[in-house]
Amino acid sequence: MARIIESNMPGAAHFVIVGNSEPGHEAYERSIRSRIESLGLGPNVAVVCNEPYERMPALLSMMRIFVHLSIAAEGLGGVVLEAMAMGLPVVAFDSGGVKECFIDGKSGFLVKQRTTGRRLPGCLTLLKARIRGQPSVTGPVMILQQNFHTKNIFQGS
Repeated sequence: MARIIESNMPGAAHFVIVGNSEPGHEAYERSIRSRIESLGLGPNVAVVCNEPYERMPALLSMMRIFVHLSIAAEGLGGVVLEAMAMGLPVVAFDSGGVKECFIDGKSGFLVKQRTTGRRLPGCLTLLKARIRGQPSVTGPVMILQQNFHTKNIFQGS
């Protein structure tokens, strides 16, 4: 995805891959770094490993959009909610709990598992809007407040 966005909008985006470098998965991390270099994306892609949780808000605050297209199935990637809480439009797979807390086109865009290319136009639209300083989606924070506020969660208890 980074390669295609870079070819459509040279120099407009920088990408950050955030994750943990788990023991036994060193080869996977090396393959990611190697792929970044082989695609000529080294100057535009940073790989950030093993950052303390406390640093996540600072990392998220530097982003214009948040893309969470994990190859591993997740029940609900909490980081998606964190990005929404910070007002970031999100592009994520429509699997697990993400689709339950997400409104496609309002929180960002949902992508069918393993079909990232189909949502590339959505990513480009979000990115262009954010670069121009325009709101790109209507209210990720509002959606979270409506769906997950304690008044709504405990209503009728």
